[in-house]
Amino acid sequence: VVGIEASDELDAARRLARELGVTILLKGSVTHVVNQLGAHWQLPVATPWLATAGTGDVLAGILGAFFSRLRKHLESSPADLGEVVAAGALLHALAAESASRARAGGPITASDVAEHVASVVGRTLRATS
Repeated sequence: VVGIEASDELDAARRLARELGVTILLKGSVTHVVNQLGAHWQLPVATPWLATAGTGDVLAGILGAFFSRLRKHLESSPADLGEVVAAGALLHALAAESASRARAGGPITASDVAEHVASVVGRTLRATS
C-alpha cells in the first residue's frame, strides 16, 4: 500500500497475528515473520530478483514441504510455526541468491529458484555437520 511505512506494516502484522492467533509472513525486500505470541523473525535483505512472477509459488512449495515433514511436531508445538516459516523464507531467499549468482547476478525465473533449493539445502547440511 502506497504511503504506509514498513514499521506500520510490521505493527499491523503483529496486531493481526495476536488478534487472530496466527503466524504471519510479511514479504518484502526485508521479510518479517510474526506469531501470535509476539515473537518476531527478521530475515536479511533478499535479492530484488525475487520480485518475479511465480517465485511466491516456490516459497509456498517450500513451506508446504516443511509443514508436511514437520506436521506432527507443529501439532504438538504450534509456537514453533514461526521458526519453520522463517526457515522456509530464508531457504527461498538463499536459493534465489544462488540462482542469480549462476546468472552472473542477473535476473532469475521461478524455475531457477526452484532448481537451486536442493543445492542450498545440501550446502547447509554439509556446513552444519
